[in-house]
Amino acid sequence: MKPFSFATALTVAAALSVAGHDASACGSCVAQPGSVQLVTDHRMVLALGADRTTLWDQMVVQGDGREFAWILPLQNATGATVDFAAPEFMDAVDDFTAPFSIPPVCAVFNSRPVQAPSPGATPVGVPEILHGEVPGALATWLAANDLAMPQQHAALIAQYEAVHSDYIAVRFQPPRFARGTRTIAVPVRVRMRGLCVSLPLRSISIGTGDTTGVVLIVVAPSRQGPMGFPERVIPREQLVWDYDRTDLSALDAYLRVFRRTAALERGRTWIAESVAETTRAEFEARISTAARARSVTDLDVAFGAQPERLAVVTRLRAELPAPALDQDLQLQAVDGPVISREYHWSGDAAVCDARPGGGDSGGGVIAPPGPDARGVAGDAGGSHLTGGASCACRTQRPARENRQIDAVVAAIGATMLARRGRRR
Repeated sequence: MKPFSFATALTVAAALSVAGHDASACGSCVAQPGSVQLVTDHRMVLALGADRTTLWDQMVVQGDGREFAWILPLQNATGATVDFAAPEFMDAVDDFTAPFSIPPVCAVFNSRPVQAPSPGATPVGVPEILHGEVPGALATWLAANDLAMPQQHAALIAQYEAVHSDYIAVRFQPPRFARGTRTIAVPVRVRMRGLCVSLPLRSISIGTGDTTGVVLIVVAPSRQGPMGFPERVIPREQLVWDYDRTDLSALDAYLRVFRRTAALERGRTWIAESVAETTRAEFEARISTAARARSVTDLDVAFGAQPERLAVVTRLRAELPAPALDQDLQLQAVDGPVISREYHWSGDAAVCDARPGGGDSGGGVIAPPGPDARGVAGDAGGSHLTGGASCACRTQRPARENRQIDAVVAAIGATMLARRGRRR
């Protein structure tokens, strides 16, 4: 049996299904003894419709660079389709919803970029559907691919076998240089019949470390929130810039507040980082031309073909310690206002006035993301699988830059007046 690590979705969702079918969603990782392979983060998009639910799941895997598999149990795979999504679509949805940390105009901060996971965990072959009515279908597939389920997870698998779960199975191969690094997998897209509003988190604990980062972006007719878990928002009154911490980036500063808030309730808290109403037309206007071209199918599935149909995009995020993965996450429609993704930090005006130059931060100006701007703004903030906040931005120019512009304008004005006088 060849060396192998096994990353499995193993997330069985109790679905509220119009068609009467249950479904499941999410991901986890199971490593063969002797192999080190952990799923450290999940980035998921969930599009909810009256008669169909679509899940996008993208994993960040860290380990020894060996092949791994993604297994998704479905209570009934009838009518389900599975294929691979455009990574550009996942990036676009992430950038559209990710927090944007905006320091005070005179803040001195570290503008270093965040190291994103290396791309390249690519699928091997095509997805396969394993039918639960065939006894031992999963074990047979594992054996045929020189894989083995670790014995300590036999009890969980037995639960799926008892209800004759079907499985979707996909194998991935990280690049050869991935040993010891974090690699991001090609996203899997699963379309399921019925309305599925449950994400079983217990199985995510398989193959993860002490903490699992989960970003869940829900596209639905209304705002969505968790049941059975506390939900909070980032307290804006805590966004007070620490001028003594010049070593922190805008991302670092945001993460300090995020993690302090997420740690409440024994780490079980989900943070609603942003809630926005949008249409497909508005969403497409915010992403690059290349991303639109590669994401046509994903956009059709997520937003529908009507460019002006309104949808609510809710971004939920958690950093769940292993003990918090003891119950499933149910989603429900909730009332609440739009939550801006722009997080403005307050500062002490006296500190700004006392600085040489009257407020030159020296941190650099990074514009908010726009069409064809991911290489400037999105990458500067780092992968939202790893950091969460987008990038630093200042809504005003530094005072030094303002003075330079004023001088140029004055010089141009003086030249024009002199020329006008000579003409007279």
